[in-house]
Amino acid sequence: MRSRKLASSPSTTSPSNSSPHASLSTPPPSSWFWRSCTWCFRVLAILIIIAVVVFVLVKVFGLEHAIMRRLMRLGRDISRAKAHHRLHNNSWGAVVPVLMGTETPLALPEDLPTTGPTFTEDELLQYDGTDPSLPIYIAVKGRVYDVTLGSAFYGPGGKYAHFAGHDCSRALCEGCLEERCVTGNLTGLSRAEMRDCDRWVELFEFHDKYKYVGMIRNYVPYVPPDEDAEGDRRSNRAADIESLRQLAEEMKRAEEKKRADAEKLRMEQKARRAAVRANLQKRLDEAQQQQQQQQQHQTQPKQRQTR
Repeated sequence: MRSRKLASSPSTTSPSNSSPHASLSTPPPSSWFWRSCTWCFRVLAILIIIAVVVFVLVKVFGLEHAIMRRLMRLGRDISRAKAHHRLHNNSWGAVVPVLMGTETPLALPEDLPTTGPTFTEDELLQYDGTDPSLPIYIAVKGRVYDVTLGSAFYGPGGKYAHFAGHDCSRALCEGCLEERCVTGNLTGLSRAEMRDCDRWVELFEFHDKYKYVGMIRNYVPYVPPDEDAEGDRRSNRAADIESLRQLAEEMKRAEEKKRADAEKLRMEQKARRAAVRANLQKRLDEAQQQQQQQQQHQTQPKQRQTR
């Protein structure tokens, strides 16, 4: 009974534990913020590592040129898609073929007008953006365009500032930003590369900010070699190379046969000389035996007489 009363009696612990809020623990500081920061730092570190790895791979394998060419084409095709969208009554159906590279050209360079003033290379160089009172001109395939409204790109300090005042056809076709590539000489480009150059002409011709001005004086368009004729020449070269290879193999076989015949003849001559030497040695031995026998016959009568 005594134990039951003690068990059923209220606890004599501290007043703080007997309060109604004693069962509730003190809330910890807000840790979700620190967890979020930790995850953000981890993601940032992973992105930095990926960027460093990509940078190293690009430098090791020399992919800067290919990446720059892809980026330039992407920017060009986006601007061309906007032009197609605008000129086809805001139809989005004209945008997808441009991005896929299967579009019908708005106009080929040879079909565009060639009116307006003409410029020499020295005259065109005056419009390189260094003089604020003059517009900024660039040329593509002999066609001169006013790109003053794109001074953020072609003006002083812009990414393509060294294109201003020059025919930059080859630099655009090859995606090369070096000074050596800023030229209108397209010699050596294939038909596919020339079609890519026509897309650059289309960009400047139908851009909503750029406008056609004139032509390069005495410009002679480059015509790439016919692919079929080039293929025939390559086939003929391949056939010539194959015939030369067969001729070389035949000459090699003939030389090997000649060496084998010479070796066979040398062995036959060696065997013949050995046989002759053996025959002579045999005769010499027989002659010596006969001489010895004769000497023996001659000495026998003398011995009998002495007896």
